[in-house]
Amino acid sequence: MMRITSVAIVAVVLFLLGCDTGGRVEPFFQNYFIKYYGADGNQDGRDLYVNDDGTMILLGNSSSLTESSMPFIAKTDSLGNVLWQRHMGGRNEEAVDVEYIPGGIHQGKLVVVSNIVNAGSYSIRVTILDQDGKGIDSLVLPNAGTQFAKSITPSSNNDFLVSGYEQPDPVVNPEPIDPADDKADIMVLRVSQSLASVKTLSRQGGEKEGWGTKVFEVNLQDTVKYAVFGYSDRPEFEGTGVFVPKFEVIVVNVNGNQSIRRTTGQNGDVTKAAQAIKVPAVQGDGFFMIGTSINGSGSDIFITKYSKDLSELSPSPALKLPEGAPMEGVAAAAAVAEDGYFLLANQTQNNSNNTNIFLSHIRRDGSKIWSTTFGSEEGNDKAGAVAALRGGRIAVLGTIDLETQRKMALIIVTKTGGFSN
Repeated sequence: MMRITSVAIVAVVLFLLGCDTGGRVEPFFQNYFIKYYGADGNQDGRDLYVNDDGTMILLGNSSSLTESSMPFIAKTDSLGNVLWQRHMGGRNEEAVDVEYIPGGIHQGKLVVVSNIVNAGSYSIRVTILDQDGKGIDSLVLPNAGTQFAKSITPSSNNDFLVSGYEQPDPVVNPEPIDPADDKADIMVLRVSQSLASVKTLSRQGGEKEGWGTKVFEVNLQDTVKYAVFGYSDRPEFEGTGVFVPKFEVIVVNVNGNQSIRRTTGQNGDVTKAAQAIKVPAVQGDGFFMIGTSINGSGSDIFITKYSKDLSELSPSPALKLPEGAPMEGVAAAAAVAEDGYFLLANQTQNNSNNTNIFLSHIRRDGSKIWSTTFGSEEGNDKAGAVAALRGGRIAVLGTIDLETQRKMALIIVTKTGGFSN
């Protein structure tokens, strides 16, 4: 495993820029690099979307010592050069997900979902903007209490599906839960692309805690249904009173009625999901989840692969991936140009509460091919998102904690996790 610090990377780039290469030295820093984004203050990297033309959308949040968080978004070319960047939304607001809109009246544009803190409760904002960064429309979703978004997904009928959690409702709990322990109900909202209509697609009770991480459309028995991926501590069997958080996938129909529920976790561990992705056919189809398996003071990356019809774990059971240090699984991407997946995590640094950004390439059976870490020596560096790029490059978006500021960082590495050919 290799360790790459931001200081070392900057030193290499400055050295190469100062040399008269005369064609003698390959300028690999143009293809493999780390670059920081944002003006004065702190910027945190949260999500990344790669357009078909190779340009990248970087989503995060910006704050300072005197001003609270607000969403920050940038577009770069394939070499990380800024095409435009801007703030959006308002203060006390944090963006969490950006997606491309494939159809409908806003085809080709982008949709962002963010959470607004207001008097201790949360509201959700959906924002549409074009590929030039111009805001088209936005809506703060109406609600009677707290609602918190984890992701947004365009559906085949061009609606947006917002998954997350909301203020608990005792009425939907199938068995008595002490209100003091009831923290949230899993929810999925359906928002029309015109932002004129907001409806609840699904609300799951019975858990003390949990959230919907991502929702995908699935076609089962020639019927469109919705697979809600996330985690909850709902007992596998009602009435047992045993609440242990596990990965969870729920399949509901267009009316929100549940037909499938599957849970996955390591016995004795608390297992929390961070992200779910759709797996391309070349990688075996289906769905892949990443999160964290926690046991006492220890924690490991936890992964699960579901088959296309969600009938089984495929091709292998769920896996805990020990790395010798406390880990928090954050994001994953299918390694389309190679075998397996890229995993992104926060790795706790020795003898501190600070973390490094950890990137690993695993095969489909879970065995590791390579891993590397990024970050500043003393800072609290955070992982955000990962994507496989054309030609085998890998893009990582995260936050690097520099001496005086936190910065959104785009890190591009080779297919073996390095900064050279």
